[in-house]
Amino acid sequence: MCEANVGIEPHFDHFRYLFYLRKKGAVGGSKIVGGVYLNLRDRMKNRYLSCPWNTSLTEWYKKWFYIREEPGSATFCDVGYIPEKRVNWTDRPEYDGQVAELMSLINWSRLDGPGVVGNFLVRRVMPCQRRVHSAYEYAGSQDQTRMCPDGLEKTEVQQLMNELFNLSDDNFVRSGDRMHAFKLGRPAPKVNEYCY
Repeated sequence: MCEANVGIEPHFDHFRYLFYLRKKGAVGGSKIVGGVYLNLRDRMKNRYLSCPWNTSLTEWYKKWFYIREEPGSATFCDVGYIPEKRVNWTDRPEYDGQVAELMSLINWSRLDGPGVVGNFLVRRVMPCQRRVHSAYEYAGSQDQTRMCPDGLEKTEVQQLMNELFNLSDDNFVRSGDRMHAFKLGRPAPKVNEYCY
């Protein structure tokens, strides 16, 4: 979100301001990779992207990962120990002033979850993948960061969005003037890079 919609590199304290880690499993835990969840902090729902998720996404991982789960293969990996919860998993970031300024740079009225997800789908990039350049330098269909060179038809993108989101949810108000992600042909405005 920082790269494509603000025009800066990802900001760790911004991420920590919005999310915290929660250990998977009420008792004991899990030794499987992914033994913790990323959770949106309490009272952040109204300060983050509006996301009208569908309530049932059965076996979503078989459809949404570019590295597909093959029959008979092991998707999950046992790391050999159960993660121990650490106090800093729920700590607030040190630089609240910087985060507040960063939050003010985001035009939340023009940005929503489906818009951000749709941007990643159309660009054929993964949100957390290692890239040769930032999302605001995306160069179009020939970009090296694309996971797949083939483009998606508008109907394919809409079908994927309908699987993920309940766009008919009465509580979801879609932005009429949705913000478009930055790229080489639509550069981000300059911000004070020394602050971030």
